[in-house]
Amino acid sequence: MIRREDRPELLEILIDPNKIGLGQKAISKLLEIVGLQFQENTICEVSGVAYVERESNLYQLGLDVVKSQNLIDIENAIKLFGQGDYSKVSILADYANTTCSSIEEVMELPIEFKTARALFNFAAKSPEKILLLEKHDREKWVNLYLELLGSYVRYNLEEIQFPKDFLGFFHCHSEGSKPSPIDLKSTVKTGIPELVISTTTNYKTEGVSMYVCSQGEFKMVYQGLLQPKQ
Repeated sequence: MIRREDRPELLEILIDPNKIGLGQKAISKLLEIVGLQFQENTICEVSGVAYVERESNLYQLGLDVVKSQNLIDIENAIKLFGQGDYSKVSILADYANTTCSSIEEVMELPIEFKTARALFNFAAKSPEKILLLEKHDREKWVNLYLELLGSYVRYNLEEIQFPKDFLGFFHCHSEGSKPSPIDLKSTVKTGIPELVISTTTNYKTEGVSMYVCSQGEFKMVYQGLLQPKQ
C-alpha cells in the first residue's frame, strides 16, 4: 500500500514529462475522460479515482471514472423536474443545501447559487405552488441548478472501491480554470490529493493543464497536448 504522504509526489512523477510521464494507455484514458466531460448529456464534473497501474516493470497513471448513486439520483431528479414531475424535488433541495454549505466554508456564495437554493427549498416545502410552472420557467430553474451541480460534485467515501495503489481523486474543469478554493479545502478536509484536469472544448488543439492539489496547495504538473512522453 502506498503511504498517504507519498501520494502527491507519485502523482506528479507519473504525469510530469520530465519524470516518468504519461504513457499511451494513460493518454488514451485521459482523452476518454475529457471527451466524456464535453458530451451533451454530461451535467457535472467528470470525476473518479487515480492510482498506480502496474504492468510488468512499468508504472503508469491509472484513472477510473466514478459516479456515485447519490449523483445518479440527483441527475434523475433534475431530469424529472425539467419534465414537470416534482416528486423528487426534496432530493434536489437537500443537495443544494449541502453543496451551498460546503462552498460557504471557503468563499462567498455566488448569487445564482443562493437563488437555486432558495427556489428548490421553496419547491420542496410547497410543491403545490409550483404545479403551474410554465415550461420556460422550469428551464430557468433547471439551468440554475445545473450551474450549482456542475461546480461541486463529491463522493460518499463509503461508496468508493479504492484501488490497491490508490493515489487520490480526480475531476475535470471544463472552462480551463485552475483549482478552486473548494478543491483545495477538500484536500485539507480529507487528506486525500486531488488531480484537476483542466481544459476547454478545444482540448484537441489547445491541450490540457493538470494540477496536483494537496493540503490546501496546488502545483501544475502538465500543460500541453495529450500525447505520450517522447
